Amino acid sequence: MNDAILKKLREKAAETESNRDEVCMLARLVAAGLGGEGADSGYGGTAAAADADRIHYVAAGIAAGRLYNAFYYQTRRQLRRDPTPKEFEEFADLMQKHGWWRDASALC
Repeated sequence: MNDAILKKLREKAAETESNRDEVCMLARLVAAGLGGEGADSGYGGTAAAADADRIHYVAAGIAAGRLYNAFYYQTRRQLRRDPTPKEFEEFADLMQKHGWWRDASALC
C-alpha cells in the first residue's frame, strides 16, 4: 500500500482514538435505536451487558468505517483513482492485523 495512504490511516486511527468521547456518544445514540435499550437482546447475560455489547459493536463499526473512508478517500485524492482489489486486500489485512478498533474497551 502507498506510504502516504498508510500515514493517513495511522493519523485517522489516532484521531478516532483521541475522539473516543464523540465516537461513544454517537455509538450510544445509534445503539439505542437498534433495539430497546435495557431489553434483553439475546446476547446472553443481563440487559445492561447486552446494551454495552451493542454500544461496543456500533463503536467498532464507526471506527472501522472512519478508517475505510480514509483509505478510499485518500486513494482517490492522492492516487487519483479508485483503490485496486489488491490495495483493498492490503487494507483488509491491515485492519485484521491492527485490530484495536475491534476492541470494545478501547473505544467506550
